[in-house]
Amino acid sequence: MKRTVLTLTVVALAPLLMGGGGSPPPRPENVAIVGPKVEGIFVMDPHETDLVTPLARHGAVYLRYKRVLQPEKLAAAVFTIPSTFQLLKGCDTSFTDFRFVNTQNRANALSTFIAQTAYIRPLFAELGITVTANMVPVITKVKKQACTTGGTVPGIDEPFDGVGKGMFWMVVEIQFQREVAHP
Repeated sequence: MKRTVLTLTVVALAPLLMGGGGSPPPRPENVAIVGPKVEGIFVMDPHETDLVTPLARHGAVYLRYKRVLQPEKLAAAVFTIPSTFQLLKGCDTSFTDFRFVNTQNRANALSTFIAQTAYIRPLFAELGITVTANMVPVITKVKKQACTTGGTVPGIDEPFDGVGKGMFWMVVEIQFQREVAHP
């Protein structure tokens, strides 16, 4: 009986014990990562809404798409981070890849942490890129990242019960996950 209770407790608490939230599912074997490559800059407040911070679970994204001999295209949007995306460690850059980067072991997509998934298609459409169910934008690389504090937003600069302080920003490479046929 004790073993059953312990097992159920560990399973129930697994997302909390993993630091950055629950582990995303692995990427299906029948998908590939394809271009084009888009540069993204994300700024967000990675704190839970029950904390005293006015921007908790809110962010902004700025996208830049540059093709050879073509004018640069830009797009931007603000978004809310869904409650299903756990932010237990606040601004802690050691969890960045786990939270955001799509790998063979973690099928993260932009829709994982952008609540307004209806924003994603029009955002990429501004760049001339069509997002479909078979052309899903994913972060493939984090180029730069940091937690910044500046004292400009009350409540952001103080740590919250040991949770990482500050606003989080990252510069990333975005590509697309596409289903491919098995040979």
